[in-house]
Amino acid sequence: DVLLSDVDADISSTNGDISITADSDSDNDGLGGAFTQVNGSVINSDDGTINVDADESITVGGLTSTNGANASITLVTGASVLDGGDGDVDIDANTTAGDSGVVITAGTGIGTDANALDTTVETIAATTGSGDIHVTNTGNLEIITAGGVVGASITAGAAGDDIVITAASPVTVTSNVTNAGNGDITLAALG
Repeated sequence: DVLLSDVDADISSTNGDISITADSDSDNDGLGGAFTQVNGSVINSDDGTINVDADESITVGGLTSTNGANASITLVTGASVLDGGDGDVDIDANTTAGDSGVVITAGTGIGTDANALDTTVETIAATTGSGDIHVTNTGNLEIITAGGVVGASITAGAAGDDIVITAASPVTVTSNVTNAGNGDITLAALG
């Protein structure tokens, strides 16, 4: 496991990339390690990218990058990506250039009904095998294909596994939004 257990447990790089791997047995079976960031802890790569790869859940407290790529921040897990608290924006990759963003690949959900993943990004590509996709974005948002992830999708899932993505206006969809689990899809431009 990788645990940032204190509000002062920050990781910072000036223009360098930050890569964190929590998978002690390297077999992606959901048992090798989690990444947990407490509320108030911040990882800031400045103009670099951030990549978090965990075998178990990824709990995000505050990831920040000013990198202009669609995959400024990349999260990959066989489990869930969860909101670690509301002290900081969970994922902040907003350069105002119109193309910085996040790519998320999960096995069992992105955010929850009770606590959406809070983002300030310009682009998103997100997929999970099951569970929900719940994202609340500050600012406009474009759903894209990036890093091998097409749009926003639940690839298996079940009834009740929903996609709920909200942002300020506009929400632009340039890649497919699909829910193979028979759940609902809600895209909302609220600003």
